[in-house]
Amino acid sequence: MLLLTSQQKGFARDSIVAFRGLLQRELLDTIGNLPNYQPPIEIQDITVKLNLLQNALDRDRPDGGVVLTDEVLPTLKPVIAHYRRQLASQIEAHKGRTTHPELLERLDEELTPVDDLIQQAWFDSVPAMSKPRLTDYFSIDRIERRSRVRSIRGTQIR
Repeated sequence: MLLLTSQQKGFARDSIVAFRGLLQRELLDTIGNLPNYQPPIEIQDITVKLNLLQNALDRDRPDGGVVLTDEVLPTLKPVIAHYRRQLASQIEAHKGRTTHPELLERLDEELTPVDDLIQQAWFDSVPAMSKPRLTDYFSIDRIERRSRVRSIRGTQIR
């Protein structure tokens, strides 16, 4: 079991939104172009797990926090890790625009609540839910062609 503070619960909710966006951009938009498209079972399974995590986050405690069962922690782990990478990238972009020590310190502090969550013992001990990759469904050649088309259209590739 894991107790999340109200602030950590907010980060977890934001993380789910970001992770769903990642799945949509990196997998579903490409796989969805196939004839007679049905989401593969792995992606359906991830969607179910994300919904279970979202439902668990909706069970508030009187203090605004939430207790998560061990069942949803393997889903939370990659979701939080992805969100942390995304947030760190945004912060680094902002840090590149200033040299003021106080502003740089404030930017670094934005990661503290997420880092506190990641540094807890559960994060190392819980196996992460696996996330399918485009290479599970397409050849490298097809993925590279897709990437070239996206870059020509001005879409940012991650």
